[in-house]
Amino acid sequence: LFLGLIEAAWSLTLFFYVLNQGGWTYGMELGGSDPLYRSATGIALATILLMQIGNLVGRRFAGRSGLDTGLLRNHLLLAGIVIQIVFSWSLLYLPPVQTILGTGPVDWQIYCAAWLGVPLIFFSDLLRKRLRRG
Repeated sequence: LFLGLIEAAWSLTLFFYVLNQGGWTYGMELGGSDPLYRSATGIALATILLMQIGNLVGRRFAGRSGLDTGLLRNHLLLAGIVIQIVFSWSLLYLPPVQTILGTGPVDWQIYCAAWLGVPLIFFSDLLRKRLRRG
């Protein structure tokens, strides 16, 4: 519940930010094929994918940070991170992936804001571990 709520809150914040920047107001209906809705959906999904990187690294150990020398030696872990990054970008900016997933592009600044979710989730988990240790 803890990390999932943080992840949901950040992805929905960006979802509604994109909608509001596009002129949407509460109560306005958008169809599933509307470009604004597709962009908002895309950034929400991309944010979740990126935050999973912080979750993966943060949850490697129950009581300490996942940032250690073993992180860079684990090739499967690094491959998974690269796949998450490439997929988060492609679902926003690669037309064939957009078509399949029903997503759309956002300004690069908004995509950069999605990256803030990585340290947000990582450091939230680290703080929780330290508080639990007492």
